[in-house]
Amino acid sequence: MNSDGKEIPTMIRKYIYNLIIILVLLAMTGCSVSNILPDGQDDNLYPRADNEEDLSSQPSLPSKGGVLKIAMSLPDSIHPLFTKSKDFINFSSLIYEGLFAFDEDLNLLPALAKSWEVLDEGKIWQIELNQGVRWHNGDELTAKDVKYTFDLLFAENAQLEEEKIGSYYAERLFNNRDIARVEFVVNNPYAITIVLNKPAGRTLLEALTFPILPARDEEEDDGLDDINSLIGTGPYKIESGNIEIGNQIKLVRNEAWWGSPQPYIDTIVAKIYKDSEESLEAFRKGQVDLVDTHVIYAEFYGASRPSQLHSYLTQNFVYIGFNHNKTGVLSDKQVRKAIAYGIDRKDIISRVYANNAQAVDVPIPPDVWYYDSDLRVYDYQPLKAKELLEETGWSDINPDDTIGVDHTEEDNEDTEANNEGNNNEDKEIDNNGDIGDINVGNEDLEESRGLSFTINVNMDNVMHKEALNLIVGQLAEVGIDVKPRLLSWDDYKIALEEGDFEAFFGEYYPDLSTDLRLMFHSSYIDSDSYNYIGYSNPELDGLLDKITEIENVQEFKENYNKVQTHIVEELPIISLYYRTSSLLVDDRIHGIKTPRELMIFRNINEWFIGP
Repeated sequence: MNSDGKEIPTMIRKYIYNLIIILVLLAMTGCSVSNILPDGQDDNLYPRADNEEDLSSQPSLPSKGGVLKIAMSLPDSIHPLFTKSKDFINFSSLIYEGLFAFDEDLNLLPALAKSWEVLDEGKIWQIELNQGVRWHNGDELTAKDVKYTFDLLFAENAQLEEEKIGSYYAERLFNNRDIARVEFVVNNPYAITIVLNKPAGRTLLEALTFPILPARDEEEDDGLDDINSLIGTGPYKIESGNIEIGNQIKLVRNEAWWGSPQPYIDTIVAKIYKDSEESLEAFRKGQVDLVDTHVIYAEFYGASRPSQLHSYLTQNFVYIGFNHNKTGVLSDKQVRKAIAYGIDRKDIISRVYANNAQAVDVPIPPDVWYYDSDLRVYDYQPLKAKELLEETGWSDINPDDTIGVDHTEEDNEDTEANNEGNNNEDKEIDNNGDIGDINVGNEDLEESRGLSFTINVNMDNVMHKEALNLIVGQLAEVGIDVKPRLLSWDDYKIALEEGDFEAFFGEYYPDLSTDLRLMFHSSYIDSDSYNYIGYSNPELDGLLDKITEIENVQEFKENYNKVQTHIVEELPIISLYYRTSSLLVDDRIHGIKTPRELMIFRNINEWFIGP
């Protein structure tokens, strides 16, 4: 309760709680915030790579043995295909494997799949499995298991279309992809054939990273409501467990694992907590060795013990979207560019996110193999922003630095004669705080000449509000008046779906897919996808369509470069940054290499416990 007797919102209580922890830890360690938080962001340092371990501090040779204790929030489901829990998706990767996997740069690698062949111009994909792979119960992996897993996802996709619910993996597999069926290969129990109604490219292989489950008879229950029934092919297998708060799951090394090298760590114990806050507290108290967290001050939870922090880019992409179905100042590409140059991303990242984000100009993580760093162009340049505004007819001709329409000399002479120069003044930006719709069409020019627009923001998202508050101030410096339109989450979503916005401050989670069709393709306007901006461009449509059919890696990269160039030059949105998360780990754990979102245990077989 506050001094007025009103209850303090949960989000505010959490922030106050975290602030208290920070202040206490600062007092304990004798540090100051200015000593801990860097002044700015170095674009040459990717967040994921700024914490590689000093090899001189590691034991000379990895040794087998030891117990790794990890924190895990209580999941919504323990079914490896259908869970939406980030912690459990990571945990299940210790037990299960997919046909393919990603490396640290999102290059595709064969996993359970040995090889593949593409036929009928991309409509038929035949996948050959590695032979000799054993399930934890000793049975051999065959095509029957792969088809069974596909069938589960087909059934889930049907349910998704009817009830609008579904799994992360089903959405990745079937979005923008017309898969007809999966068939066995005659006389080959280690191969399956994927038949599509229209050609697919390498993006299909990206979707084949879902965990493969052992086949069960139709009349047999899947049995995946009991943690002890989870059987995979991965480097660790379940010995015992109870999926309840306060309990734990014990994994032991799979001595029969087909991969190489064999894991060093003997046992992994996952302790179950109510939420991420309890998990962080458990790490601070030394009850666990590892916690995966999005909290921006994660390092403070490790200040009381020897620990290491591995930051990595998430798929949480933050941007400003524009309504391309409306005319007005934002329909001018040069104005959008002026806005991009007028936003100081580094300041936002430093002040709002404590440098836990990476600035970008395209909706592509800057640490993946197909990202083009040459297209990072919109650094903070307020003078450049003003120049662009002048070129488009908005000029700064008043001493108060407001922006107005630049009249011609002839027009000015006429207005001086008729109105004693009243109309020769810049039309000042309206700062009355109105957050309603603003009309800036030519028919209303006499009523409002100021360069002004509204932007919708979810009022329940504290960081979004704080970031937008900085943007409002930054754009005011170049003469652009931005009026935040604060909406509840439900009203914010409705406004997006109904196109009730000039601009919006948004966050998009495209998972690990390279497909941007949902966000920009004209076929997804007025659908249940993410093209809320109503962007339609035949050139970009063609590039995005081609990407889904390209198999060659070099051709794929070249085509994606054209997509990035289009987004940077046309600015259908203004990209701001990708957020980062942190892997907080005890200092005794070695061998961790570049964790990625939903893949923090990517090279678990190389981890080992030292002194």
